[in-house]
Amino acid sequence: MTASPSKLRLAFSLLLALLTVLVGLVFIGEIADIYYGALGSGSPAYTPQTLRPHLVAPFVLLFIWLAAIIAAYIVFEIYPEEKKCVSAKDSARTLALMRSRIPEHGSSDEFVAAREGMKKARMTKTLVWSAAALVCIAGGIYILVYLLDPSHYHPNALHDDAMNLVRHVISWTAASLVACFAAAGVEAYSIGRELNFAKIAIKTGDRATLPSPHISAPLSKKARLILLWTARVCVLVISVAFIAAGATNGGADGVLVKAINICTECIGLG
Repeated sequence: MTASPSKLRLAFSLLLALLTVLVGLVFIGEIADIYYGALGSGSPAYTPQTLRPHLVAPFVLLFIWLAAIIAAYIVFEIYPEEKKCVSAKDSARTLALMRSRIPEHGSSDEFVAAREGMKKARMTKTLVWSAAALVCIAGGIYILVYLLDPSHYHPNALHDDAMNLVRHVISWTAASLVACFAAAGVEAYSIGRELNFAKIAIKTGDRATLPSPHISAPLSKKARLILLWTARVCVLVISVAFIAAGATNGGADGVLVKAINICTECIGLG
């Protein structure tokens, strides 16, 4: 007797929840063991030498947890959850469909004004996104130049360097985010205006000049799955290669030391 897809999805969801809690408890237990053991011995608590023996059990559980996530993802792809409601159509897709129904010619003033309004709405959207892109590019260049300039870093003035970093980097990052959010808002407004103009153009245009439908052949489901899994496998292979390279060239110890410093100096653990 085979389990139903809903029961299988529920079983994997419960398994992932249980493994997540278990991984967290094991990590906390090992950290407590390291810390209180170091208190009795008088040696520093968080060092690579004291941490390595305690990382075996958590990392074994972590890899089991990651394997369970991958297995659950495959199960959820094979047995997707049935959608109980249909989401509203995207306004951009609706606009694209309406454009294909607009007649090519029309003699009335309303048709001409509607086509001109659609053109201005598209131009506004293009200009706003171009301005947002320029802000992002300028901010990225400025931040990159600032970060690569060694004169901005002084070993004896870390606080001042950090404050300067916040002023120069965070300000440009915030400006880029504001520009993108503003462009998205203007785009939504422009699409709404263009939809109204498109409705008018459809009503007032010459029906005899409807554009011929252009139907592009979509990719088959098999082709889409092949492309999707090819991209996922490539990302997985590249990730594993970089992890292996970092573990073999000594980079893992450097990352461990930095993590220890963050936990002990910044966050305050121990």
